[in-house]
Amino acid sequence: MNSLFYQNEAVSDGGAIFNEDGGQFVNVTVAFNRTGEVVGGMDNAKANAVTVSNSILWGNQPSFIHRSQVVSGQIRKGTIGQSIVQAMAIPGTDGNSGTDPFFVNPELGMFQLSGFSPGIDAGNSALLDDRYSKDLLNRDRRHSDSPVDLGAFEFQGARIGDIGLFQAFTDTALLGGGTLRVKVPSGQGAKVEWLRDTGAGFVPVVADSVHTILIADDSSSLRVLNPSIDLNGARYAFQIVIAGTGTFRSGSATLTVSAPLLVDASVTPLANGRDANGVYQSLRLALAEVAEGGTIWVAAGSYTPTETDSGDRAASFGMVPGVTILGGFESGKDPAQWSRASRDPDQFVTILSGEIGDPNLRTDNSLRVIDNDGSAQDLGERSILDGFVIEGGYGTNGAGMRNFHASPVIRDCVFRGLYASASGGAVENQGTSAPVFAACRFYDNESGNTGGQSQTMVLAIHLL
Repeated sequence: MNSLFYQNEAVSDGGAIFNEDGGQFVNVTVAFNRTGEVVGGMDNAKANAVTVSNSILWGNQPSFIHRSQVVSGQIRKGTIGQSIVQAMAIPGTDGNSGTDPFFVNPELGMFQLSGFSPGIDAGNSALLDDRYSKDLLNRDRRHSDSPVDLGAFEFQGARIGDIGLFQAFTDTALLGGGTLRVKVPSGQGAKVEWLRDTGAGFVPVVADSVHTILIADDSSSLRVLNPSIDLNGARYAFQIVIAGTGTFRSGSATLTVSAPLLVDASVTPLANGRDANGVYQSLRLALAEVAEGGTIWVAAGSYTPTETDSGDRAASFGMVPGVTILGGFESGKDPAQWSRASRDPDQFVTILSGEIGDPNLRTDNSLRVIDNDGSAQDLGERSILDGFVIEGGYGTNGAGMRNFHASPVIRDCVFRGLYASASGGAVENQGTSAPVFAACRFYDNESGNTGGQSQTMVLAIHLL
């Protein structure tokens, strides 16, 4: 009871605790422990032989899903009640919650509850043993008529209010970017400050081409889009300042940026589809192999969604969740010479073309050049296409691009020479699609019915 387990490490079988048989854990905090296998917090060999109550299991690694805390990262097997468990699969079950406990400052090993913590007054006081009526700092657990708090420390002050998180911050991985959002406590003059640490400590985030801070009446968001690889490993956090009351600092989210995949139509590929320097010849192959959060850089040239003369008119390019695709790089360069600074989409024209057949015919071209289907994947604002010419599609609808329940960001692109016999010569948006088009040009596109440039169904596109 009233114990803290943190920053322990094991090769296997529980980073902090391994129980061969039974055990009872009341008001314990198990946080930021690691294991080389799957159970970073507590590994129990026998099901239902261990009970955990009034406790907090948070930040133990690896933490993929609920199993990170309760099966594969935090605790395996056992009965859990009245506790906070990171990524809890079914919050509310047996009084459990998956909400961030809002420690005072986990970065500094301060695992006391802040005044914003949902763990305050959330425990079952009947489980207290008179022998253990003090918390880990020797403070009285029964300091008021309210229920006992969760974890090893009893909060002694007045609860400040609620912070609403739209995703967990603790050890969150921002794969290639993303948006962090926090709900601000109302009616208390709370101010949210976003912070970034690239190795020299946390400093305020400054808005730039990568970082955007969005402020609403009841929330604040930090958007990180299209970061360069030099930001790999950067950590982000927020702090809430309430004048006369104090400051709360969150845990951190870590940005992961991988080296870009390079594509150049002029290279001669080996059997794996890449040349001796690792450069792809086929954009289709790079799209198939890129990981979420990755970036693809494409050199000047013309790229088709299928091999020329294959006759597969149904083949299309498809954007990938969380992936940025940049055109406008010079062709024929050594990989070491590729850089964002030398990128120029106007000079190094990069074409996504539907011209897969006889160049003298349009009727054998691809039905659509790009087909974004977001019905089973998240094609949102982190999916970006930037610096391309889209041409040569010849089909029924959305000959240049169709978005189906997809809302990607399309920047600095040209849609030209596209034909749809029904609707959306250049673009068609279906379902819940709400893509953003910024600094794009549409010309010489045709439709046999409606929307020579674009046809939108249900939701409008955003033209910036």
